[in-house]
Amino acid sequence: MPEHPACTVTPNPLDEFGVISRFFTDRSFYPSAWPSQGAGDDCAFLDVGPMRLAVTADMMALGSHFLENADPYTVGRKALAVNLSDLAAAGSEPKAFFLSISLPRIDQCWLDGFSKGLLEEARRFNCPLRGGDTVKSFAKPGQPPYTAISITAMGELPAGKGLTRAGARVGYDIWVSGTPGDAFAALGQIFG
Repeated sequence: MPEHPACTVTPNPLDEFGVISRFFTDRSFYPSAWPSQGAGDDCAFLDVGPMRLAVTADMMALGSHFLENADPYTVGRKALAVNLSDLAAAGSEPKAFFLSISLPRIDQCWLDGFSKGLLEEARRFNCPLRGGDTVKSFAKPGQPPYTAISITAMGELPAGKGLTRAGARVGYDIWVSGTPGDAFAALGQIFG
């Protein structure tokens, strides 16, 4: 990849938060935009009139977040659940989500299982699908097909309310469900 003469590269590699802070945090003033806080957190809060929206977006990619032989029903549930988890962490009530999916081919059996899991999770948490996009993905010859799933979910909460990572204080409880590290351990077993 060609280098750009005006580009300054940091001496240390950037993590996810470093990338967001350096390249995708725009501190410009947009006079007609909704006021916001929380960029770089699990959810961004948008103040819209008398209410506040919590908005989150998560992406899942084949090979990184699910394997080719994964049950599509489970992939569908997980795709929405990771977004609903962010909304819950922000203290908001789920209201709607948008699905964008990139598929190498139309596999009706895979899509049947995926949509059943996705929509079951939506009904469980009263968070309907309200739009999105589908595109065909292409791979170079000899490379495996590629699937990517992106969901943007929106929740509602009272104006001025919402939980962010910055709100944590010494002495607060931390609650964890399940066993931390299980997913990482499972990948270690698979790729051993």
